[in-house]
Amino acid sequence: MKHTTLAALFAALALPLAAHAGWLPTGGGDFYYTNTVNWTDGVIDNAYDAAFSAKATQNLLFDAPFDFTNGLSFTHPGEITTVFRGQGGNVAVRLLGDIEVNKSANGSKGSLTFGSNTDGQHLDIDLGGAKRTIHNANLDVYLRNTLFNGDLRILNGNWAYLSGAGGIPAGTLEIAPASTIVLDSSVRNETGATRAGSVRLTRSTLLARGNPGADSTETIAGPIVVDGSEGGCSFISLNGGSGHTELLTATALEREPWVPVSISGATLGAADGSGVVARFLLDTPPALVGGGGAAGSTEISIVPGVIGSKAYRGGGNGDYTLTFLTYDSQTGFRPLELDTEFVQEDAFPIGQTTAANVRVAYGATVDVSAETTINALLVQGRDAKGTNTYVNGTGPLHVTSGQVIIGYHRNSSPNVNVPLDFGSATGFIEYPQGKGSYMNGAISGTGGVVFYQASTATTGGGLTLGGGSSHTWTGDTYILSQFAADANALPGRDRLGDLYVHGMLEVDEGTYNGLNGCGIIRRRSSGSGTLSFGDNDADGDFTGRFEQNKGKFTIRKIGAGTQRLACSSMVGINGLQANEGTLILDGTLSESSVTVANGAAFGGGGEVANGGVTFADGSTFAVQIADNTIPCLTVSGAVIGSPAVEVSAEGRVSDDLSGCILRAGSALQGTFTCATKGYTIELRENDTELWLNKIPVALLIVVK
Repeated sequence: MKHTTLAALFAALALPLAAHAGWLPTGGGDFYYTNTVNWTDGVIDNAYDAAFSAKATQNLLFDAPFDFTNGLSFTHPGEITTVFRGQGGNVAVRLLGDIEVNKSANGSKGSLTFGSNTDGQHLDIDLGGAKRTIHNANLDVYLRNTLFNGDLRILNGNWAYLSGAGGIPAGTLEIAPASTIVLDSSVRNETGATRAGSVRLTRSTLLARGNPGADSTETIAGPIVVDGSEGGCSFISLNGGSGHTELLTATALEREPWVPVSISGATLGAADGSGVVARFLLDTPPALVGGGGAAGSTEISIVPGVIGSKAYRGGGNGDYTLTFLTYDSQTGFRPLELDTEFVQEDAFPIGQTTAANVRVAYGATVDVSAETTINALLVQGRDAKGTNTYVNGTGPLHVTSGQVIIGYHRNSSPNVNVPLDFGSATGFIEYPQGKGSYMNGAISGTGGVVFYQASTATTGGGLTLGGGSSHTWTGDTYILSQFAADANALPGRDRLGDLYVHGMLEVDEGTYNGLNGCGIIRRRSSGSGTLSFGDNDADGDFTGRFEQNKGKFTIRKIGAGTQRLACSSMVGINGLQANEGTLILDGTLSESSVTVANGAAFGGGGEVANGGVTFADGSTFAVQIADNTIPCLTVSGAVIGSPAVEVSAEGRVSDDLSGCILRAGSALQGTFTCATKGYTIELRENDTELWLNKIPVALLIVVK
């Protein structure tokens, strides 16, 4: 019998080993999506793979309802304009999975459109009662008709446009970081619609775009929620056109007190009769802080943690200048007028107590030589080389609202060198991206401080905080953008409050309380320094990363609390020391070793990639089981010492639970002892692995 090679067999069977899979047509034109002739092997798999490289416009037609059972996948590199629409009548389809659009970030151009502005070609989308994600890494996505029966998440990339008459009134629009959703009435003669049941912004942007030929209203049936879990500032922007009003309405603007938001729009909140083009109204008005003055008063109240901009010509060619926002039920959010709703620098109320908002304009210098109280402070830079703006003096300057904007104007740096006291208010210090801003006056208060830029970037300027240990504020500190600080400027030692780094912190050394957030930490200077976390027995959970800049850190865990480091990368590290409490490594320590002191505990499911671990006598190897999952610490080098193994568990723990808790690059050098009843440990793989085994409850009862 003649034998056939495997390759010949595949050829004979015509199996598509590496063939173009999925959608076949690569040219432009109209194609019925459900016609199996258009699909490889006649199988409609909703996939457009890397072989689909044409530059074309395709209309994909539906003349009957259809289920996208596994969602849609667009991973091709071609410059494709793809339109899904009805044919011969409006059609509804069900989306039963996510839409992945060039997730490989391969540089595609073109766009992806669902539905049509033409009646009889609508394609309404049933989300199948679930949350669906559109991952539009490179292509803009247009949703022209009604979405319903579910929630929609816009993830990571270019813009998504929502128009049509229906929106998703029962669902939530969730906009992930760096993404933008456009509520779009500009694409046809439309006056707006109910676009969603609610909107959730996470370091992202909501843009309401009006009809240039008529007034229009974009309605959110519930609240707009600004989520601060990933830090940064979220943006709400309104665009009208040709003198017509664009109105955005929602029941409320919900956010944690420390979460900032930027609200902008051409003539946002302008009075009737003056060419209104943008208005943002809420059923539940936001809380205000200030003296309650009427429009035009310098004591007008402002919305804390919310900023906007106002066109202002001065010091050169002029620019849009950041300013505070107020709110009333008629005009909604409105930026403060720079010339009439601030006390100007030449009338700074030095030595007085007032509820006024104060502005220090381009290039001015103010000496606050006596104790002074104001509501809010706006400091501008200047568009002239070498001409900076200064607020100096011994003060202190009490800012009762806690609101401070330190601006810039391309070629200059504003400096705030007067002591600032925020009392019990949360300090909000906003500084735009630019040349840089500087603060050297001591900050005090009990409500914590938020440092942020109205920008998603963490480069190109930022704020430098001098003054070292002269600062005394307590409460949590949030760093939401680029920020540099002197040693011990941030809370620790005798100052309570945890540190949240969601932006980029540059520092040389210091002792701090619990470290949290998802940002970046790196050393400002060359050489080496020590960062100690966990002071005042604080806990922390940091999921960001340490980056190599000019020098390196030694990282120390101090205090009785638990600090978790789930860092994707820890470089620029001289060593990781668990000196007190519990240190959990769930990330990757890239280039150094770990030492665990007497009385301290160390563990986790992360990796010591280029080093070892040394346990001192009296130390502990901590194993934290969560929902029947055992973490395994991987160590490339040697593990030395004889720690006690202590097990804690949350959630379900099955009787037959067993797994590796430590894997080393060589045989363990020491004797591990299990100190927790109900578990045993054993060595495996030539003593390079340590395993944990749960003792069944029945056996424990018998032994007892």
